Amino acid sequence: TWSRTSVLTRQRFVLELQRLIRENQDRIAESIVLEQSKTFADARGDVLRGLQVVETATGITSTLMGDKIDVSRDMDTYSRRIPLGVCGIIHPSLTHSTSSTIRRKGHYH
Repeated sequence: TWSRTSVLTRQRFVLELQRLIRENQDRIAESIVLEQSKTFADARGDVLRGLQVVETATGITSTLMGDKIDVSRDMDTYSRRIPLGVCGIIHPSLTHSTSSTIRRKGHYH
């Protein structure tokens, strides 16, 4: 399970996602243009913002390990981070598209 996967292995998944986004950024942007009627430049900006989120996640491994704080000479405080698993990723540019699709299918106005 994901919670038993080491932090470094989880980081490799995020690094692979980063690589795939970089390699396919024009294709992803073209998809955004078709789905959301954005200009290619705007769609490309959405892809780059998403890439920034992924790049930030690649540097989070040390934070996931937890911390030790020396409160006083004979007292330490520890924090542990325990992974819950993959909960989901919703990119901001997808929320409008998804809600528009739901409204069209359900004929809500």
